[in-house]
Amino acid sequence: SMRSMTGYGRASLLRDGRELTLELKTVNHRFLDLNIRLPRQLLFLEDCLRKGLNARLARGHVDVFINYRNTREDAREVCLDGALLQAYAGALEKAAALLPQVHDDRSLMRLVMMPDVLSVSEQAEDQDAVRDLCVDVLKQACDSLEEMRVREGESIAKDLTAKLEALERTAREIAVRAPCVAEDYRVKLNDRIAEILQAPV
Repeated sequence: SMRSMTGYGRASLLRDGRELTLELKTVNHRFLDLNIRLPRQLLFLEDCLRKGLNARLARGHVDVFINYRNTREDAREVCLDGALLQAYAGALEKAAALLPQVHDDRSLMRLVMMPDVLSVSEQAEDQDAVRDLCVDVLKQACDSLEEMRVREGESIAKDLTAKLEALERTAREIAVRAPCVAEDYRVKLNDRIAEILQAPV
């Protein structure tokens, strides 16, 4: 069946707290031209995407968009700077001694909220797990793209067939009228020659 070069495919998968959404947009191009946009933490997926797309698509300009969310409990780590916390506590102890008349409202929560005591860091991704997820999402997105290109192709084929049938009808009408047109032209030409011959030269 005929396939359009223009198409769009999308797929999304959630597995073990990792959610990957992949979108593909294609337009006509004489060879395969991949434009892959990846978040910095997913740059390791580029090779996997190129191989997968090379296996599925022969040509065309392809834009690839990826969104990724990690909602696992181990995705982030909260780090406590114990030395800095003690330094703050010591400084506040001195402040309390210098200002005995001021109400002391120190609490653990207030201390840990002091600047830089707590920091949140992203844990390194499990690259194999994300790569496996990517392979599955890419397959689904390519299937979705293929379905759309086949639908578009069928629509284009139907349109081309209708235009071809109209051309064939017109060609048949021309073939029927062609001998008459030549005869009409011969009669008109003879009439004109006779008219010219009757006039004084």
